[in-house]
Amino acid sequence: MKNEAFHRLLTEGVRVTYRKDGEEKRDIVKLIDFGNPEDNDFLACFLQDRNLLFTTKTSD
Repeated sequence: MKNEAFHRLLTEGVRVTYRKDGEEKRDIVKLIDFGNPEDNDFLACFLQDRNLLFTTKTSD
């Protein structure tokens, strides 16, 4: 996913379809509550490609 698309999801929300009382409904889910920032919880993570740790390198 490109940064622009990810930014749009964060700022505009995600369109979802779900069933309620046997009826299909559509809505937009906001991922961040900009109106009440204290209600948001964030977790920062560092991801590393595990395959890089076990790569064998040979000289030419």
